Amino acid sequence: LALFCVGVCVMLLATIGISDAGETWLLNCEELSTLNIGGNPTYGRDLARHLAAQLAVNPWSRRVQVDCIGVAEEAVAMDERISYYPTGAAGSHATAEALAAAVTTVDRAKRHNTDVSTARTGTVDDDTWPARMLLLDAAAEDPDDLEQLLQLVNDHVGQSATSIVVAGERPNTPGAVLHMTNTGRVVLEHVGLNLIAVGLTSDEARGTGGRGGRTLGSRCA
Repeated sequence: LALFCVGVCVMLLATIGISDAGETWLLNCEELSTLNIGGNPTYGRDLARHLAAQLAVNPWSRRVQVDCIGVAEEAVAMDERISYYPTGAAGSHATAEALAAAVTTVDRAKRHNTDVSTARTGTVDDDTWPARMLLLDAAAEDPDDLEQLLQLVNDHVGQSATSIVVAGERPNTPGAVLHMTNTGRVVLEHVGLNLIAVGLTSDEARGTGGRGGRTLGSRCA
């Protein structure tokens, strides 16, 4: 499974929620390649904002580039690796860069007959094999090259070092689904998880207060 109850130093590992027993659950977005955040749109955007913020501050994510399209603008101030584009058209060049980087990484992984996680152990070379996340609000129009990028990362799971997270309902998008309930829970049905969702409101992300009790962090059970 791509879910863990313990900390593992992989670049796109992020907290998604806390169980009723107090266990913190983390999701390796890189292993899933594509992730859809559906259900309640407000809680969905809060979770997307939280993911971007975690990748900005988690020590194991220092080699991750995050491109946000239509969501998580507030995370830009947290680290220079976070970029924001208000529309799909504005983010097309970032998507093209992500596609080019993913193609290069897949080719390298295939050439060495390995996956990215194994390559990062140092058994292949000294490179850190950096990762990338494209975080997209489904309400924004699709950037150019999105369909090609979706196909590539889902055809080469574990070899592209790329994750695509879509916040909101986008028809025919592959990948796992995180369903946000109206009570602030997150459900990952195919593995039987029903958690208290993490999230950041816009005010919380900007450091101005807001809904409490959903603080940034990735403590382990």
